[in-house]
Amino acid sequence: MVDEKLLAKIHNLFKLAEGNTNPNETQNAMLKAQQLMAQNGIEQSEVNQLIKPKEVLSEQITESGRLSWWEKQLSLIITKNFRCEIYIKKAKQGGSIVFLGLKDNVQLAKMVYNFSVIAIQNDTVNFVKQYKKYHVVYNVGVKNDFMKGWLRGLDEKYKDQVSKNGWGLILVKDPLVQKEMSKLHLRKEQASKVNMGNDRGVYDKGFEKGKNFNSPVGAIC
Repeated sequence: MVDEKLLAKIHNLFKLAEGNTNPNETQNAMLKAQQLMAQNGIEQSEVNQLIKPKEVLSEQITESGRLSWWEKQLSLIITKNFRCEIYIKKAKQGGSIVFLGLKDNVQLAKMVYNFSVIAIQNDTVNFVKQYKKYHVVYNVGVKNDFMKGWLRGLDEKYKDQVSKNGWGLILVKDPLVQKEMSKLHLRKEQASKVNMGNDRGVYDKGFEKGKNFNSPVGAIC
């Protein structure tokens, strides 16, 4: 009978290799795990018995109602970077945003989304207050320019993280998630019509704020 402690040690080495962004540490963990398996005549199937079945979760993220264009765009950015899918659950009065993915990924994506909502709303309110102090004319296009810049800044922040750390393959969605998403047979969501002010200066200020956003729950999953 195989020692369960030894199996657990090998399993943990595989987990360390899978979740590590340092190539040397990843390779060392993999080699150590394979060495222990070879020395003790352990098959991969025996190690796999310790792995918990994957759980795909579909969770409603927003209240049902009219969805703002920026809520949809923000949810797309978050799900793309936390290995989840997104769809809109239709209702008589608008709809709600739903995240679909492996349980841990959905829960993390939801937390980051909620923190991001608070951040973009607070930053926009503060910017508009300052803008009105120095400009006679104000319209909703100004706010939308700022929010569009903020969202682009956040997107660029995540892209920089992926490029710097080589996380491209890590962000590939699990086949189980893709399978569940395909079962829904969803129609492509039409883009929202947004009134923009096309003020580059306002957009750039939003971009800077979004690029500097830091989630309390950490970086990309």
